[in-house]
Amino acid sequence: MKHWIYKREGMEDGDFPVCCSYGPMSWDDPFKWQGVIFGPSGSPYEDGVFFLSIDLPQQYPSKPPHIKFLTKEQWNPIQTIETILLSICSLLMDPNPVGYYNTKKPKDPEKPKEPEKPKEPNAESRMRRELEIKQEGEYFNMSPILVNYKQVAKNDLFRFIGTIIGPSDTPYEGGVFKLSIKIPRNYPFSPPKITFITKVFHPNISKNGFIHVNILHNDWTPGITIEVLLLAICSLLDDPNPEDPVNPICILYREDIKAYHKKAREWTKKYAMSY
Repeated sequence: MKHWIYKREGMEDGDFPVCCSYGPMSWDDPFKWQGVIFGPSGSPYEDGVFFLSIDLPQQYPSKPPHIKFLTKEQWNPIQTIETILLSICSLLMDPNPVGYYNTKKPKDPEKPKEPEKPKEPNAESRMRRELEIKQEGEYFNMSPILVNYKQVAKNDLFRFIGTIIGPSDTPYEGGVFKLSIKIPRNYPFSPPKITFITKVFHPNISKNGFIHVNILHNDWTPGITIEVLLLAICSLLDDPNPEDPVNPICILYREDIKAYHKKAREWTKKYAMSY
């Protein structure tokens, strides 16, 4: 059990995002962890180091871990400790003024003496912050190596191209999968639209690249970032939901796993390894 948990949470490769780190309190106890979040630059938490206690239930990942100062939100079994810490780091950078613990009505701001300059749209401001954190991670060689994304055009903060490297020990190993990422104007309060450009043979990915995963729909929260989403989709490649009623590939996955792996590998070689 403990080796499975360490592998799922990336402890075997030791790579962490630039804004957080985590690990077990003791290698003999895989259920007691400690996390560290480094305050995001440009926020009141800059230069701060924040520690979190992380208790994993016996039913993890079907049930969420208990993290001491995490705001209550919807849990998704494909999330990992890394994705949660990235969400908390994003929350420090972009707080929700009507939070779970904030029950007092905020005071009216004082009237400025001079007219304020127009604020840039919230979606653009948020994406600028996410790109800054991503660039810092690349500079220190601490960004996740399985996922990446870049702007379609230099000044366009609403269209991106994502890249996922096929996870090892899966039919997708060695493949490079491209995704289209479209940011809505009310992001992060609505999820981005992410679809696969590269064809993928998978129970939860349709022929047109649509991804059937709750984190892009009902389980979306504003604390999730593009990097977290790509990590979740990468995890989905390795751990599909075979109960998806939409995709007929689920039937093959449930009834003949060897035939499924063979077909998925053929598609990976044909569409994701032609570089």
